[in-house]
Amino acid sequence: MALQYVSTGTLVTIVVGAVIAVYYLYYMAAALQKSVRDRHLADDSRPDRYHYSLIGAVISVIASIVSIAVYGLGPWFLYWGPIVALLAAIAVAYSLREEAVS
Repeated sequence: MALQYVSTGTLVTIVVGAVIAVYYLYYMAAALQKSVRDRHLADDSRPDRYHYSLIGAVISVIASIVSIAVYGLGPWFLYWGPIVALLAAIAVAYSLREEAVS
């Protein structure tokens, strides 16, 4: 029998987190490079596209509360917190991607 240091769920979370981190850093660098290139240009008069950011923040707080509360329901809910954290990183990476390509 092989010695198992981490569970399969933990290993999957680490691998998925590493993939998300690569994309996150890539789009962060792309957005920063675009910001540096465009820093001397005047702001355009386009309306703010992020008018739902308050709703997103409220959903994030509720998801955090739920992720803490569900720990008592069973051992499988132990992975809910990391899943919410990974989804939050995906949302930020998506926003950075939109900023970089627009």
